[in-house]
Formats: sequence, C-alpha cells, structure tokens
Amino acid sequence: MQGMRAHITDEVAKQLKENEVIWDNLDTGFGVRRQRRSAVFIVRYRQNRARQCVSIGRHGDISAEDARRKAQKILEAVRKRAPDSAPWSIRRSKNGILYFGEVAERYLTEFAKPRKKPKSLRADRRNLELHILPRIGNLKLSQIDRPLLIKLHASQQETPIAANRCLALISHIFSMAEKWGITAVGSNPCRGIDRFPEAFRERYLNEEDLKTLGDALKIASGGHQAVDWSSYSRDDRCTRRSPEDWRAVAAVRLLLLTGARMNEILTLRWSWIDWRLGIARLPDSKTGPKTLFLPEPVLRLLEKLKVTVQRDYPRSPFVLPGDRVATNFQGLFGAWQRIRTIARLKDLRLHDLRHVYASTAVASGDSLYIVGRILGHRRSETTERYAHLAIDPVREVANRTAAKLAAFLSTDE
Repeated sequence: MQGMRAHITDEVAKQLKENEVIWDNLDTGFGVRRQRRSAVFIVRYRQNRARQCVSIGRHGDISAEDARRKAQKILEAVRKRAPDSAPWSIRRSKNGILYFGEVAERYLTEFAKPRKKPKSLRADRRNLELHILPRIGNLKLSQIDRPLLIKLHASQQETPIAANRCLALISHIFSMAEKWGITAVGSNPCRGIDRFPEAFRERYLNEEDLKTLGDALKIASGGHQAVDWSSYSRDDRCTRRSPEDWRAVAAVRLLLLTGARMNEILTLRWSWIDWRLGIARLPDSKTGPKTLFLPEPVLRLLEKLKVTVQRDYPRSPFVLPGDRVATNFQGLFGAWQRIRTIARLKDLRLHDLRHVYASTAVASGDSLYIVGRILGHRRSETTERYAHLAIDPVREVANRTAAKLAAFLSTDE
C-alpha cells in the first residue's frame, strides 16, 4: 500500500482525497487512508513474516493524536508478543546482560527522538534496520570489539559515506551507554577506527551555464514545445509539452537567489516574512532557528507569487502551497529533472544551487564570515570549503596595489 509521507494531523486527514494514503513521517507503521466517504486511521506491521494492516478508527470518531497513541500501543504489543515482527529482531536477556539491539532501542527512544530532527531520526532508524542490527543487534555489548567493528565498517567500503555514518551512530550509542552507566567509561570500541575519506561533491556554474539555466526556466514556464528536441539524445528528449507547474519554476528561482536549503524554501510561510527588513524568520531549519535574507529580486518575485497564491490558494499559509490546504508543494523533483535536461546540466542537483550562490558570493570578494551568515552555517569550517574561490579577488587587489607602488619605484634610465 503505497503513499506519501507527512506528519499526520486532523487537518491532513480531513483533506485526504479518495483512494489516497499518507504514512506518518516519524511514527513508522501509522497511517491514514480514504477509500470512499471518510478517512480511516490505520496501523501496519509484520507478524510471522506476513504484513498486517489494522484499522484504528474513523476520522471524526477519533482524533489523529488519539489514533497515534493507539497505533503505538498496538506496535509495542506486537513487538512484545513476537519480537520477529518488529522492524528488527531484538534479543532480550533475562539475567541482566544487555544486547546491542536493546541499547539501540533505548538510544532511539530516550535520546534521538526527543532531540533529533525527523529526517535525522529516520536516517538513524534506517541505518540500524538495514546495516547495523542484522550484523550486531543480537550480540552482547561485551562481544562487540574493535576488530569486529573494523570488519563491519570495511564491508561497506563501496558506500564510504554510509559506512562512516553507521560507524558514527554505533559510536554514539556506545557513548550514551557509558553515560547511562551500562558500560565502563572509555570502553567505546569505535575509538581509533579510521573513517573512509569522503569526497565532497561540489558543482559550480560559470556564466554560460547560468545563462543556459535561466533560458531553461523561461522555456519551462512557457511550455516545452519551444525546445528543438532534435539536438538532444533519445534518452534526454522530454515528452512533456505543457508548461511546468509555476510552483516548481518559482522554487528553483528562489533556491538560486537565496542560497537556502530546499526544505527552507518549500516550507516557507507568508507569516514568517518581514517585508520591511527583507528577511524571513524561520522558526526551525537544519541548524535551528534561522534568518533567511531576501534581497530585492527575491522580494519582487514573492510579491508576484503572493498575488497568484491569494487568488488560487487563499487558505494556504505557504509561499509554495500544496494541492491540499495543510501541505506545501511536493512536485519539484520531476520538474527539476526536465528543467536541467533542457539546460544540458544533467549532473546539476537542486542542492548544488546553494553551492552556486556561495561560490558566486565568495568569488565576488565577499568574506567567508558574511557568506556563512547568509547561508546559515553553524560552523565556520563549513564555509571554508569555498576559500579557494576567494583567491582571484584577493589576487586582483594585490596586483592593483603592487602596480601602484611599483610606479613610485620605477626610475628613468
């Protein structure tokens, strides 16, 4: 039973369309679906290797939060009754000796869930379920040593970044075990294990690339029939002829003009914008509360968007509204694939637009500190990856200054 993911609330359930299913983006297994007249909250789990789906109650008879609590109780009961029906099989000891799976479960419940962002929490759960617990989940903590973890880490060498994230997660779980008094201080077996080198992928655009991207956005706004597809390969030809959704085109423009993260633009609300100061006060982001700076071109674009939103989506609080009142726009990725194909920039990711903004600012001579403030970097090291781009403006100043001074040193022979 496929469906999109979102935080399930009463408003989300109310806006469901017929045959639509939404799964909660935090509580795995909890969902809501609508078949005919009304939405029904459901819970899905595995029991004896067979997938089960149980109806909790009809929306209106039960609230979303009450349904969530019932779903959590059902899932907990299933895990206690049949451990192999849980997302992973947790071996539990009766004589006080803990297994790694038990400590990992406590880590998710007591540390990660109250403190981490939903996206980070899902990543931890996914790494545990797919890569870590199948290998060491049923081992006693005393059985997990450095050679074992080195072997586990090396087995993921084909995906070095994922391997490093798994090792970091294991290390954090052992660190919390030390704080909880489960293991001795300094007994973390992950210490001293070398991580794989990670090559950061950074894509920059020159002036010609930027012009090409701008032309592609104009074409996408007016319809793909304006493209001469004969010059493209068969795999790159786009069958779409109608214009792209205006929300997708606006999202790409806003990403490029602000240097913001994709989620910051897609979830941007009108109430967060201070038009007088030219900023948006984001209550939360990857690094916490953030001030998003809105330069003049962005404010002009937002003014045009506001007219369209007020006309077509008067009840939506989002700058880029979704098809339902309680949601923001979700259809960016498909449109971006077609836009970058038109621009012949098939290796350009949406997140690369943030790198383009940063590299343009640094190459223009702006300080790394100011650029970091605009991008919302929490650590200066994150911005310093663009330091090499600042060489050209510095060299230009050095050459100009030296030329002036050299004029005083020159003498006529």
